[in-house]
Amino acid sequence: MKAFEQAVQIAKSSQKPLVIHCVRAYSEVLSMLKNAGHPMQMAIFHGFDKNWETAKMLLNAGCSLSFGKALFQEKSHAAMVLKNTPDNRFFLETDNAPIQMEQVYMKAAEIRSIDLAQLRSTVAQNWQSLFC
Repeated sequence: MKAFEQAVQIAKSSQKPLVIHCVRAYSEVLSMLKNAGHPMQMAIFHGFDKNWETAKMLLNAGCSLSFGKALFQEKSHAAMVLKNTPDNRFFLETDNAPIQMEQVYMKAAEIRSIDLAQLRSTVAQNWQSLFC
């Protein structure tokens, strides 16, 4: 908890997004972010593969979601959640998985029923809005 609080303060003071790996403590993490005064729009939950209710809780709080290898797993919630996540609230990743980033982009474009160029533009805009 202390290390996480320090990471939140560093992200806040540097005005950079906080990329969060969370397993089962989403409400607690949101509470800590709110208590620390961290801007919710600068929190990204990476490797997201939880149900739509959890996704809505995070999205309603102003956070973004990042998707990767779970998009390729049949029983994963990630594909359905990505399909329903607003354009300006998602990122893509490989998270050190044996999958090429290009494959993740192709899968995400397929899931969202858009062409690859449009997906790349959307993710680039999201990146620019948080990191530049």
